[in-house]
Amino acid sequence: MSRKNLLRFTPLLPFIGFALTGCSTYSQPRDLLGAAKVSGRAMGGQQPVSGATVQLYAAGTGGDGSAAAPLLSHLATTSDGSGDSKNANANAGNKFNSLPLGQFTIADDYLCPSLLTEVYLVATGGNPGLSPGSSNPNLSLMAALGTCGSLSDSNFVNVNELTTVGSIAALAKFATSYAEIASDGSDLPALQAAFADVDKFVNVSSGAVPGPALPPGYEASSSAVQTLGDILAECVNSAGGSAGDGSACGRLFQLTTPLGGRAPTDTIGAALNLIHYPTQNVAQIFDLLGPLAPFQPELASPPGELGAADRTYRKPGTRFDQRMARHVRSRLLASVHRWCGIDCE
Repeated sequence: MSRKNLLRFTPLLPFIGFALTGCSTYSQPRDLLGAAKVSGRAMGGQQPVSGATVQLYAAGTGGDGSAAAPLLSHLATTSDGSGDSKNANANAGNKFNSLPLGQFTIADDYLCPSLLTEVYLVATGGNPGLSPGSSNPNLSLMAALGTCGSLSDSNFVNVNELTTVGSIAALAKFATSYAEIASDGSDLPALQAAFADVDKFVNVSSGAVPGPALPPGYEASSSAVQTLGDILAECVNSAGGSAGDGSACGRLFQLTTPLGGRAPTDTIGAALNLIHYPTQNVAQIFDLLGPLAPFQPELASPPGELGAADRTYRKPGTRFDQRMARHVRSRLLASVHRWCGIDCE
């Protein structure tokens, strides 16, 4: 095939790639004021996370990386599975702990700013299977859901490390933290395309890779995605920590701190830094992988750099111009979208 076939690109998390075309999984229209029920669960690897605070955000409109709008007006946390309707974790978001461990449901507690507003879920804190009463204050996980008007009562969202990797990879240009994902009017088409791309990379309903929108006959870097998910899981499934303290989170935060910059304090922040500083501490970050990683298979060895050139899903055997890919990626870091040809002989 000649270069007449063009694919859009976006900067992605280390080791991974997919193109910027496609549609969101969530396609059922909703009335503007009739907010759909959003149900799901938070998982740290294969462990349910109890007591995590759940928030539904609307992407902001104040420019790239500016504040998103939290839509939930009442506290919602994931269930501890106890059935105890009177303990400190009981609230309507977990049906007063009557839901299975780690699950949540949101209904009648938010309004869509508009039918086309892009929204995403974030789970923070909580107990990822530690001793009772423990929690990880540095845990943060997310899943991009698409437009608010397309949410459906039938959708179930698995928020885990893989949905976090897929979501942050696509949205990195527009994000400075999990609470700051936004664009302005000139960037809106690019933001919408980025949200749609998540479904090529990860299935937010099952929490597995690849996504349902990946075209037939194409492959995604699923082993790379799972490697990154496993790196985050070492911190997620711990009691937390701070940069330099020797803990699983402390090591991750230290290695993802930019030169002269601030250390991240949560796993989404660490993931964002992995994108923005792709050549930093590659081997050391790869060495954070534990012996019982939850997502398999993984990469067998670290890549030459975290910012590897191949940034697209593709058909097996595709011949790819890596110099062009590097050029496109560098331009994307400073602008919205560019186009690059692929020769698929």
